[in-house]
Amino acid sequence: MSIVKANNLLNTSITLHASEHRYILDSSQVNLLRNFAYKHNYLFSSMIGGCDSIRDIRDSLELAVDNFEVPCIDSIYSLRKLFSALEKVYIHNGHNLTQIKIFINIGSRNGSQLIKDIYKFKLPSLFNSNQIIFNFNRHYLVQSFNKAKPTEFDHVFYLDQINNNLKKSISILKEYNYLSSVSGFITKDTIETTYDLNTDFIKTNLFSIPIYNSSITEIKFLHHKHQLIEANILSALNYFLNVKINNPFFGDKSYLF
Repeated sequence: MSIVKANNLLNTSITLHASEHRYILDSSQVNLLRNFAYKHNYLFSSMIGGCDSIRDIRDSLELAVDNFEVPCIDSIYSLRKLFSALEKVYIHNGHNLTQIKIFINIGSRNGSQLIKDIYKFKLPSLFNSNQIIFNFNRHYLVQSFNKAKPTEFDHVFYLDQINNNLKKSISILKEYNYLSSVSGFITKDTIETTYDLNTDFIKTNLFSIPIYNSSITEIKFLHHKHQLIEANILSALNYFLNVKINNPFFGDKSYLF
C-alpha cells in the first residue's frame, strides 16, 4: 500500500473514540463527535464509564455506536463483569454483538497481570476473540510500574523496559487470538519501535488506526494525519463548546510531527 493508497484508506477501518468520560463531554458534544465520525465514514466508539455500567451501554445503543471503549481494567473479575453487562443489554434489546469491537485499556501493573492470566478467562459464546482489542497505554503503565507522575520521569528512560514487557503481553494475546493496541509516547522518534511491537492497532487520544499489512512509512503518514485531525477536533471542542479537558498532555503539541 503506497502513501496515495494510505491517504485513500477507507476511514471505515479507523475508529473515532468519543472518550466522553476522559474529556467530561456532555451528550451534545458526544453527538457532535458522532456526527463527525459518520460524515467522514469513521467507526464511532463510546466509552463505558465502568466495567458493569449498564446505563452507559444503553446510552451507547441509542447513539448507534459501532464500538466500545472501556477504561483501564485490572482483573479477570472485572473482565467477566464487563461481558456480562454487555450480554444483558444487547440480548435484552435484540441487538447483534458480532460486529462490535471492544477496546479495553490496560494501564496498570494489575492490568499487565490480567494479560498473563488471560487463560483463566472464558469469552462468552456471543463474542469472538478478534472483536476484543487490549490497548496498552504506555503513559499509565510507566507511571504504575515506576510510581511516578507524568512530570516526574523521562519517558524515554523507561520506554525500552515497557516495550519489552509489551512484546510479551502481545505475544500472549496472539496465542489466544485477541487483538492488541498501543498508545502513549508515539512520536516521530518512537513510532518505529512501536510498529516493531507487532501490535494490531496504534492509538492516538481519539483515533485507533489498524496496522494490518501497512508499511512503517504508511503508518507514519496515517498517524500524523490523524493527530492533526485530532488536534483540530480537540481545539474545536475546547473553543466552541468550552470543554474543560482533564488531560495533562492536552495543549502540548510536541507530539505532532
